[in-house]
Amino acid sequence: MIFHRQLISGICLVLLGLSASLLAQVHYHDDGNPWKQRAASGPDAAVPGWFYNLGITGLRAQLVADDPKVLLIQYVFPKSPASEVIQIGDRITGVNGQPFVNAHRNGYGPKVFGGDGPIMEFGNALEASQSPTGKGRLSITLRRGNETKEVILNLGMKYGTYAASYPADCPKSKLILSELLAYLEKNQQKNGSFGSVPENTFAPLALLASDEPRHLPAVERCVRYLATQTPGTDIKAMDLTNWKYLGAAIVLS
Repeated sequence: MIFHRQLISGICLVLLGLSASLLAQVHYHDDGNPWKQRAASGPDAAVPGWFYNLGITGLRAQLVADDPKVLLIQYVFPKSPASEVIQIGDRITGVNGQPFVNAHRNGYGPKVFGGDGPIMEFGNALEASQSPTGKGRLSITLRRGNETKEVILNLGMKYGTYAASYPADCPKSKLILSELLAYLEKNQQKNGSFGSVPENTFAPLALLASDEPRHLPAVERCVRYLATQTPGTDIKAMDLTNWKYLGAAIVLS
């Protein structure tokens, strides 16, 4: 799981409302959604909810409406840089010696798109920490109960930082992409499916866009799956099967 600067907008949630007293926007429903939703498959199936991905740290965080300048840790992946350093329930209040400045503005729309505030500040610090200046170390300030602590995560410098010409001529982008494509091929099912309707669109298109012939067998397996598993008989009024057919049509085309 790799923290990508565009992941911030890729995992955005629908804006529920503005808390005027806190000047923070956090997406909540009375029934606990979307935070209590879970992934059905993949590494995040182990995570107990739909939380923000803090990338190669191995952390998953929740935004808290009544504490708008913290990241509440809800999961720590074993054997990640954060394991045995950060605990579930810790509240991150700053990074690299600087407290978070802005309150959460988590939304979906023309004024707020993605996770502005602490999630953005964390992402920028994560990127800077992987530069030669940062030496692959991320300093995190957190509250654990009534105690404030400073801890260090050793991230390494395998990925480095994005090139000034990003996304063109960017070694970091190329490395992330190569790992992603290898992951897709490794996790393709025997019948050619990648596991869900959206994945059966985006995965083969990503493999095709690489322009690497070695990925064509995986694409062909998915195309054959789509050709046999997209019958016109399952279209129902007021259903979302249009997503299924639209995706299949794009891939087959």
